Amino acid sequence: MLQIPKDNKGFFKVGQLHFDLLPESCEFQIGKFSREFYSTITARAQDPKAGLDFEVLCEYGDEGKVGFSFDAHGINDNGIPTGVFN
Repeated sequence: MLQIPKDNKGFFKVGQLHFDLLPESCEFQIGKFSREFYSTITARAQDPKAGLDFEVLCEYGDEGKVGFSFDAHGINDNGIPTGVFN
Protein backbone atom coordinates (compact mmCIF):
# COMPACT_ATOMS: atom_id res chain seq x y z
CA MET A 1 0.00 0.00 0.00
CA LEU A 2 1.36 3.40 -0.97
CA GLN A 3 1.05 5.85 1.85
CA ILE A 4 1.68 9.52 1.40
CA PRO A 5 3.17 11.00 4.58
CA LYS A 6 0.78 13.03 6.71
CA ASP A 7 2.83 16.15 6.02
CA ASN A 8 2.28 15.55 2.26
CA LYS A 9 6.05 15.63 1.73
CA GLY A 10 6.27 12.35 -0.17
CA PHE A 11 8.85 12.34 -2.94
CA PHE A 12 11.01 10.18 -5.18
CA LYS A 13 14.25 10.75 -7.04
CA VAL A 14 15.37 10.03 -10.57
CA GLY A 15 19.13 10.51 -10.57
CA GLN A 16 19.66 13.91 -9.00
CA LEU A 17 16.13 15.14 -9.74
CA HIS A 18 13.63 15.31 -6.89
CA PHE A 19 9.90 14.95 -7.52
CA ASP A 20 7.22 15.81 -4.93
CA LEU A 21 4.11 13.60 -4.90
CA LEU A 22 0.84 15.35 -5.69
CA PRO A 23 -1.64 13.50 -3.44
CA GLU A 24 -4.67 15.20 -4.98
CA SER A 25 -3.72 13.69 -8.37
CA CYS A 26 -2.91 10.14 -7.21
CA GLU A 27 -5.61 7.49 -7.68
CA PHE A 28 -6.02 3.88 -6.65
CA GLN A 29 -9.01 1.72 -7.50
CA ILE A 30 -10.19 -1.77 -8.34
CA GLY A 31 -12.37 -2.04 -11.46
CA LYS A 32 -15.92 -3.05 -10.65
CA PHE A 33 -16.22 -5.63 -13.41
CA SER A 34 -12.63 -6.34 -14.47
CA ARG A 35 -11.38 -6.64 -10.86
CA GLU A 36 -8.11 -5.11 -12.10
CA PHE A 37 -6.13 -2.84 -9.79
CA TYR A 38 -5.48 0.57 -11.32
CA SER A 39 -3.13 3.16 -9.89
CA THR A 40 -1.88 6.53 -11.02
CA ILE A 41 0.93 8.31 -9.20
CA THR A 42 1.57 11.95 -10.10
CA ALA A 43 4.45 14.17 -9.00
CA ARG A 44 6.04 17.53 -9.84
CA ALA A 45 9.74 18.21 -10.30
CA GLN A 46 11.22 20.46 -7.63
CA ASP A 47 13.45 21.97 -10.33
CA PRO A 48 11.69 21.73 -13.72
CA LYS A 49 14.56 23.49 -15.52
CA ALA A 50 16.98 20.77 -14.41
CA GLY A 51 14.50 18.19 -15.70
CA LEU A 52 14.55 19.91 -19.09
CA ASP A 53 18.36 20.06 -19.07
CA PHE A 54 18.56 16.29 -18.35
CA GLU A 55 15.84 15.64 -20.98
CA VAL A 56 13.59 13.94 -18.45
CA LEU A 57 10.80 16.52 -18.83
CA CYS A 58 9.31 18.12 -21.93
CA GLU A 59 8.92 21.82 -22.57
CA TYR A 60 5.23 21.74 -23.49
CA GLY A 61 3.65 23.33 -20.45
CA ASP A 62 3.29 20.33 -18.15
CA GLU A 63 4.80 22.46 -15.35
CA GLY A 64 7.27 19.74 -14.41
CA LYS A 65 4.58 17.09 -13.80
CA VAL A 66 5.20 13.41 -14.36
CA GLY A 67 2.85 10.49 -13.94
CA PHE A 68 2.98 6.74 -13.69
CA SER A 69 0.02 4.49 -14.36
CA PHE A 70 -0.06 0.83 -13.41
CA ASP A 71 -2.67 -1.79 -14.22
CA ALA A 72 -2.46 -5.15 -12.51
CA HIS A 73 -4.70 -8.10 -13.28
CA GLY A 74 -5.16 -11.14 -11.05
CA ILE A 75 -3.65 -9.69 -7.89
CA ASN A 76 -6.86 -9.61 -5.87
CA ASP A 77 -9.82 -11.85 -5.25
CA ASN A 78 -12.98 -9.85 -4.51
CA GLY A 79 -10.93 -6.99 -3.09
CA ILE A 80 -8.59 -9.20 -1.05
CA PRO A 81 -4.94 -8.85 -2.18
CA THR A 82 -3.51 -12.11 -3.51
CA GLY A 83 -0.54 -10.81 -5.54
CA VAL A 84 3.08 -10.63 -4.50
CA PHE A 85 5.66 -7.99 -5.41
CA ASN A 86 9.18 -9.30 -5.94
